[in-house]
Amino acid sequence: MAIRSTAWVAIALLWSAPAWAADVRLSLGAEGEYDSNVYNRETKIRDDFVIIGVPDITLLETEGKFTYDVGYSFPYQHSITTDALRDFNHVARVGADYHLSDRTQFAFSDRFSYQQALSSNFDNTPTIGDNNRNQEILRNRVEGSMKYRFTPRLSNETTLGQEIFTTTQDDRSDNQSYEVTSGLDYLLTERQTLGGGLQSGFQHFAESEQEAESRSIFVGPFLSWSYRIDEQSQFRIAAGPTYIHSKREPFTGPPQAPSDSDDRIAGFGVISIDRRWSPTMVSGASYQRRQDTASGVAGSAILDALGLTHSWTLAERWTLAVRGDWTKRKSSTNLQVSTDGDLDTQRWGGGTVLSYRITRNLTGSVRYQYSNQNSNGDTAGRFSDFEGHVATLGLNYALDPIEVW
Repeated sequence: MAIRSTAWVAIALLWSAPAWAADVRLSLGAEGEYDSNVYNRETKIRDDFVIIGVPDITLLETEGKFTYDVGYSFPYQHSITTDALRDFNHVARVGADYHLSDRTQFAFSDRFSYQQALSSNFDNTPTIGDNNRNQEILRNRVEGSMKYRFTPRLSNETTLGQEIFTTTQDDRSDNQSYEVTSGLDYLLTERQTLGGGLQSGFQHFAESEQEAESRSIFVGPFLSWSYRIDEQSQFRIAAGPTYIHSKREPFTGPPQAPSDSDDRIAGFGVISIDRRWSPTMVSGASYQRRQDTASGVAGSAILDALGLTHSWTLAERWTLAVRGDWTKRKSSTNLQVSTDGDLDTQRWGGGTVLSYRITRNLTGSVRYQYSNQNSNGDTAGRFSDFEGHVATLGLNYALDPIEVW
């Protein structure tokens, strides 16, 4: 209830705020897709054809000191020959920026999602999922930030984030996580920026039928450096050591286990490079290592994620986008909180989208996705291992923006 109240209060504030060029944008997407493994599992594989409808409404303000983007979408998925996908999903988002002055800027974002299905591909987010039973999953992530420029060269950015995950599944834990990051950046030259700061996080996992209640704390400094290679290329790296402390509370389920704790030092960071080859072609590559809740499987985890992207406007109406990603989730310490053992899961994925703007309002697309998820040995994520191919043909019709004030 607190999650929904926060989102609705934010929306009410946006509606009551003064604005001069707010638009409502309505769109409806219709898709048909073939899924080679609709249940996302290793055995008893079933393929299916899925019909998807994606209504979306957005309220957008892009002028003035206060800008915002509020949206709601409720995709519906219906599998033809199986009961894998037969429900609505709900996604609400709020984003706002406030430029208080030339020195001070505030930002806020909230993303809420509710899934009621066995599996879902509508947001293309790599997660650890359950492929044997229907599930209800609620996620909410709130983030606020403040940027302040002390001098033309020296600035500070502080970010606070909270994420909540709840589910009806018995083999994973409801969890909450909190993050605080604050750092300074100094413009050394026209092309180079040096920085550093402190990042911290806290995760809490509730007890479930297969997992004990646990908590983890992450804290550590970081240094950063960004370099503008040329007018079209940018490189950035930020890294530092992180202290991790995990504690397991007494487990009341079988087998019963006493409280325990474990500590370690790990290196966290991010490295990225972006390149604009031409006005119509952009590429990017990134790698990050950070804390993760692994969708409530086996307690706190460390996420390694590698991503590659490429987009190309082939012609006035044609657009091509390609992506590739690899993720690995591994238990953050040697503390065992799950009766199924530690977490050690990898996922490979890739895809491409070819879009064609048929008219000013109508866009057609062809999409292909590949996913392969596997867990090392007898570890906690093995129930979600699978390999699958998804081919999608879609149409999206967007009305012209409607000015509301």
